[in-house]
Amino acid sequence: MKTLHLKKSAAGSSGRSHKATGGGGSSGTKKRMGTGDGQIERKFNPLDGSPWVRLEVGLPEIEDVERMHIQHYMMKFGFQGNYCAPIKNLLKEPGVRVLDAACAEGGGDAIWAIDMAREYPTVEFTATDSNPAMLPTNIPPNLRMHQHEVTQPIPYPTGTFDYVHTRNMILSLRTDDWPKVIKELARVVKPGGYIEFCEPEWRKSGISPAVDQITATFNDMIASRGADVNIANHIGSLVAACPLLTDVHQEIRTFPHYDNPGNAVLDRLARFGRQDIVKGIEALKPLLVARGQMSLEDFDAALEKVDGDLRLARSTYTVVTVYARRI
Repeated sequence: MKTLHLKKSAAGSSGRSHKATGGGGSSGTKKRMGTGDGQIERKFNPLDGSPWVRLEVGLPEIEDVERMHIQHYMMKFGFQGNYCAPIKNLLKEPGVRVLDAACAEGGGDAIWAIDMAREYPTVEFTATDSNPAMLPTNIPPNLRMHQHEVTQPIPYPTGTFDYVHTRNMILSLRTDDWPKVIKELARVVKPGGYIEFCEPEWRKSGISPAVDQITATFNDMIASRGADVNIANHIGSLVAACPLLTDVHQEIRTFPHYDNPGNAVLDRLARFGRQDIVKGIEALKPLLVARGQMSLEDFDAALEKVDGDLRLARSTYTVVTVYARRI
């Protein structure tokens, strides 16, 4: 059985990594992860007390960030970069090709691919999404956009890309889609290349009656479509089960939603997190009201309380990233 290397960082964590079987359960064995290209140590986490002076990636002012980009900058800051896989040196080599699959799911308009293409101008990036309206035209010259439905065979030969990235497919795939999508994405990775998945943990309840009412209604709607709202909890096991992949690593980051008056950077990160939740819930309004699942008055009343409720509950937001090497 393949091994899943798990690294979970949260408030008060030791920053150590755990080794778990491909089945997903922790074995209880702790080990320090290496810093070479085989295994990567990420010492920073928003809630583990890491020194802010060591940060290489900062946060922009939230007023300058479009709604669909808020989560992108949160995740880039929280993981201190746009990827966790050990590909930093690879991206400096000539002829490297990268695929961002379902790119509109990861930021609304291929923001991850655009950001990466600007950072690595010698790399050839390809971004795909099923909705052509979400594919921007004002893009860097080393980025190409193609329409493609992620549940369908990818129109590229086996072993085309050095690195494949995707995130936030939690609402796009049915439970049964995940294994075949993972295998098809892995197919187009070159032997020795990497694939990376990033998914949020979906909070079901426990914030406040107002927030819980909206999320419960939305969760019921998602479940009725066959989507797996708990995919973050077992994406690592699904990747480990893919016969084309090995050396599977999982990293978990927890972001605060509550005020941090003694730390200006952490306080801004929390503000980003709350805005992400508020704007995300606000976007559900037409759907939930049109379906008769909530009245307009009930939704507006609940929405008004969200920001304050997230602060009072000392809520957090957790994101799981899994990367693996192609056999």
